[in-house]
Amino acid sequence: MVMKNIFYLLIGGFFSLACSKESTPTVTPTPPVVVTPPIVGKTYYVDASISASGNGLTEATAFKTLTEAANATAAGDVVLVKDGTYAAFQETTSGKDNGWITWRAFPNHKPLISFDGWQGIYIKGSYVEIDGLTVRGNNAKVTLAAALKQGKGCENTGGNYEPIYNGNGIYVDSRKTDANNPTGEKYHHVTIRNCTVYECGGPGIGTIQADYIVVENCTIYNNSWYSLFGTSGISLYQHINSDASQDVKNIIHNNVIYGNRMFVPWVFGNCKFTDGNGIIIDDFKTRKTAQLSENMLVRP
Repeated sequence: MVMKNIFYLLIGGFFSLACSKESTPTVTPTPPVVVTPPIVGKTYYVDASISASGNGLTEATAFKTLTEAANATAAGDVVLVKDGTYAAFQETTSGKDNGWITWRAFPNHKPLISFDGWQGIYIKGSYVEIDGLTVRGNNAKVTLAAALKQGKGCENTGGNYEPIYNGNGIYVDSRKTDANNPTGEKYHHVTIRNCTVYECGGPGIGTIQADYIVVENCTIYNNSWYSLFGTSGISLYQHINSDASQDVKNIIHNNVIYGNRMFVPWVFGNCKFTDGNGIIIDDFKTRKTAQLSENMLVRP
């Protein structure tokens, strides 16, 4: 009897082990989450009031011009701009998703960029933020009578295009392949916030063939008056889909927009008045990619 009980015990133990082995699920190890640390770049200072430029790394050794700072920026850098009137500049360096290049007004300062060329701020890169800068164009220095007779226009088909009538306030344009963009990259992830842009002959803020554009908390007024190109206060034109996502990626939010209109007909639109809008989302290449919310538009 003792041997029999031991036999049953062994058999039972065998089946118990076998069943336990078969019912154990296969566990796939969870891959570790890779967190890319943020890039901590340099902080540069720009001060128009200093007598001579320094290395830009302290308030006492600030750059004198915005172009000097633009020539120094790299991913993760911040440029703080003090009070003063500055010439136009181009940001031709891209940041990274974990290290944007940020241009920001120094705390409690209101720096002004005044220009009469093609752009006040020309952004030729991705992962760039412009925060708290004011851009003033050339409208106050020209007349409608002169603008109607500008070169390449409807009344004067000769001559050349003239930037004094067609300047863009803050501008992003990915159409051209050049020394700054040899691979033809389409720029993306550009944020413009807390800016004032006014009296530009062309658009206050204009983007062409870009993606992930955010314009928020800006004041945009009295732009597009004298351009030949059918522009508007805020214009997003021919946007592309940089990553195949159909999410909302381009946002125009909480801006005050007024006085933007056309006084000069669009030279490529049969010399008609077609634009001069407060906001236009024009000729998009993809769908479901733009959102407008809580903007105040005042009819001129």
